[in-house]
Amino acid sequence: MNTNIAGIVEQYLQILSERIGSRPTGSQNNRTAQIEIARAMAEVGLEVEEQAFECLDWQFSELELTLDGQKLEAIPN
Repeated sequence: MNTNIAGIVEQYLQILSERIGSRPTGSQNNRTAQIEIARAMAEVGLEVEEQAFECLDWQFSELELTLDGQKLEAIPN
């Protein structure tokens, strides 16, 4: 098992948050994140088993968020 787990976790968190970014369920970014997470787990010596999951690609169309009649800024993810 790799003993530099903290460094590997930091590296992959940076990949997930900075390179991949938003990753709604079913999106290409979500699939990329899945690959990177499996790679990180394998790199520290964990056995990885992936299970297929059918999911339609999610597409953002519209968002409105209000509180007491005031519109709030929101970003879907």
